[in-house]
Amino acid sequence: MNTNTETGAGSGTQVTARAECEAALIEVLETMFFELPADGSTLAGAPPGAAIAVTAAFSGDLNGSLSIASGFWAMRRLAASFLGREDESTVTEAEIRQVACELANMVCGNALSRIEPHGRFRIATPELCMPGPGSRRWITFPLESGDISVTLEAGS
Repeated sequence: MNTNTETGAGSGTQVTARAECEAALIEVLETMFFELPADGSTLAGAPPGAAIAVTAAFSGDLNGSLSIASGFWAMRRLAASFLGREDESTVTEAEIRQVACELANMVCGNALSRIEPHGRFRIATPELCMPGPGSRRWITFPLESGDISVTLEAGS
């Protein structure tokens, strides 16, 4: 099986993976960051205005990676919310990076459990890095303070 969120059309598995990735991101944003997208998603070949990008590789019943990217201000706002800070300016760059990694970890686990409900996976520690250029398609949601994008690529 090849699960690829990068295409908007195609096999049912690809479309399902996109829907599950979207649902995972929305659920994690809502429950852990108290944030909801301002509008629906769009597909693009690259994340718009990405200042911070994190990739979580996984292995098991499916092998691949999930990446999240956002602008600095959007990730700073998310980090402040996650850390319970009312003043976003008190969040350090190191905390923003740590929260970005935790966000990728949570979204990856949530998406994988939706795509393969009985699957077994090992998610590696997320790393700050933008995936290399290729055919990846990014699902992008507008937030109040900028955009957040996610992409998932997996195969058996």
